[in-house]
Amino acid sequence: MIQRKTIILCAPTDYGFAETIRKALLDQGFIVYAFPISREPFKYKRLTDRLYNCYRKVFFNDYSYKEKLKHEAQYDKLYEKLRSFDEVADYALFIRPDLYPMEFVEAIKSKAIKTVAYQWDGLDRFPAVYNYIDLFDRFFVFDKKDLNKHPNLLPLTNFFIPKISHLKAKDKAYLIATFDDYRFPLIRQIKAEFEKIEYPHHFSVVTWNHNQTERLLHAGLLVGKALDYEQNLSEVQKYNVLIDIHAPIHNGLSFRIFEALCYGKRLITTNQAVKDYDFYHPDNIFIWNGNNQSELRQFLVRDLVPLPSELIEKYSFANWIKYVLDIKGHTEITLPVNHKKKEDYTFA
Repeated sequence: MIQRKTIILCAPTDYGFAETIRKALLDQGFIVYAFPISREPFKYKRLTDRLYNCYRKVFFNDYSYKEKLKHEAQYDKLYEKLRSFDEVADYALFIRPDLYPMEFVEAIKSKAIKTVAYQWDGLDRFPAVYNYIDLFDRFFVFDKKDLNKHPNLLPLTNFFIPKISHLKAKDKAYLIATFDDYRFPLIRQIKAEFEKIEYPHHFSVVTWNHNQTERLLHAGLLVGKALDYEQNLSEVQKYNVLIDIHAPIHNGLSFRIFEALCYGKRLITTNQAVKDYDFYHPDNIFIWNGNNQSELRQFLVRDLVPLPSELIEKYSFANWIKYVLDIKGHTEITLPVNHKKKEDYTFA
């Protein structure tokens, strides 16, 4: 009998991602030891902490100080759990390693043969992560602009985790997003265009702020509740068109893009970078720039172009984890600075 590989998983619990990834690892045959870190309700203990955090954000675009304060209360629990862990795992995988104390990362390293990390946000948004890069055997980033910021960085994208549904998808567009001042006008603009062409759509924006709620209701938008990732996958499969509003602080691709790839959905995105990826096809992905409304109706009635199965499978979690851990039989995942040319694949 082949002995199952063991892995330590350290990841944030945001939207149920840590649990979803834990289950996906189990499905791939791993024995998983999980050390998740969650975002507890947070209040500043001291005015000086609030002021210092504001100073770091305004002058250095650094969002990491508040993150550090949020998680300090959980560190004791993590260390207590680690002290009772007397295994040596084959692998350790950190997602957002900067959420963990460096000493904790060092301790995990001593309990794993290979330790890897993935920063699924721009490096400069949480610059404390630069101090962590050299702690790992392999460190991955999803924004091509970050690759040249440190010599020990490797390219990676997000992934998809298939969830089977037998529901018949509706000819309807689906958007769910958290509120921010950048997304709000774009969502209103895209919604107005769908109304103009009379295309069915379901737009839901999540906020816990009273003023933002008022703005959403005034704009005719639904105020939705946050969904965990598995709930989101169930919703995604009900619609034929997915909408992705890109966060301009980085150029990495969101999970929504890979959900569209997995489930064969049309995608409307504001992320211009997607056109440089090997799976991009203009009949499947529409890049909204605010001035191409007249092209949207044509896009929505065109036939989807089937993509090669090996190209889709490249971005599955099954291949993703093999590539990240450097397990034999993986397909390399690259970013546009060094991906295979599109003509290497035959589109139907």
